[in-house]
Amino acid sequence: YLDAIAGLDHLGGFADKAVGELGNMHQSILVHADVHKGAKGGDVRHDPFQDHVHQIADAAVRAECEDGLATRGRGEPPAHFEDWIVHRFGRGVARHFMLPYNRKLWARDLRRMSCDWVGERIAGGDAGGGNTAGRRPLQSDSQVAYPAEGGFVAIFEAMARRCGPVAFGQQVCRIDPVARTARTLAGDEWSWRRLVSTMPAPQLLRAVEGCPADLIAAADRLGVVSLKILLTLVAGPVGAAPQRVYVPGDDSPIHKLAFNHTSSADLRDRPVHALMGEIAWSAEKPAPPDATLRRASLDWLADSRLIGDRGDVIDSRIVDVPYGYPVATPERPAIMARIRDWLAPLGIHTVGRFGGWDYVNSDACIWQGIQLAAALRQDAENAGPRPRAA
Repeated sequence: YLDAIAGLDHLGGFADKAVGELGNMHQSILVHADVHKGAKGGDVRHDPFQDHVHQIADAAVRAECEDGLATRGRGEPPAHFEDWIVHRFGRGVARHFMLPYNRKLWARDLRRMSCDWVGERIAGGDAGGGNTAGRRPLQSDSQVAYPAEGGFVAIFEAMARRCGPVAFGQQVCRIDPVARTARTLAGDEWSWRRLVSTMPAPQLLRAVEGCPADLIAAADRLGVVSLKILLTLVAGPVGAAPQRVYVPGDDSPIHKLAFNHTSSADLRDRPVHALMGEIAWSAEKPAPPDATLRRASLDWLADSRLIGDRGDVIDSRIVDVPYGYPVATPERPAIMARIRDWLAPLGIHTVGRFGGWDYVNSDACIWQGIQLAAALRQDAENAGPRPRAA
């Protein structure tokens, strides 16, 4: 596994090698489309936006974006995320796409966000801030592998068959680091020697007996974006829809829309298709009632002709995701270092998107688990055999 995954950029490559039982992986072109209907520029059909400003219909907006791109990167280094956007893409692209989209996505003042993460997440973000040694952002010609049948979930179902036992519907509420036990709300209890958690860091600390109150308070300062996920089932095959649509305008509550049935021929041929829309919210940007969000989103999908009409909607529902995206703030690295330093001597390790409070995808989370497993195995080998009980 370690040799197979090292240096790979995308989950598909890992799954194709490490989850051999999946066999055939469908190689699809991940086409991004930035629906720009809410701005004066009209529609830009490909991502990254800054590479396709020539598609903007409004000549004045197009010229503003082109002028900004020509003069970008001047002045003082950016102090925060909003500064970085203007510095990296110029004022035109920032005003007409990058700022409204990111304010909608992050649901907060961008001036309170750091920019040390942008090189791995934003196409064209490899200069002016951010580490470029890790993940490479998806481009308009990026190739991503998906299972030929079953969709994205088939990867994890195949992995789960190699693990076990897996207990669903459980919530860990109490971790005793002295007795080395973990108890759930259902009353089940497990013993452990070393515990690996992907729970959100504040929840984990509250579950661990003896955790200092000031450490929990620090964890509570970690920023989070919550999501309302609109799941919609639509009559008819998916057709020529793009896989993803990014929406900066206020005419839609959705900031990102995914047509997941574009991921394989098997899904494309089905008589119905599914859409998944993300709606971000936070204390600074509260979410309207679900009924309002659902009605406004479906109206926008029909008006934008991303679906045929409202009559084609077979079913739709909204799912709450309290922990959607971790927010990069200047104090995040120091807080997470304190948390890990306190947990490590107890034999507790925290990884994953909200375990590590790091904006990573499932491929990176899997890789973190593999790396941690290798380190724990090496530690056990170095320690030698455990003494037998008398």
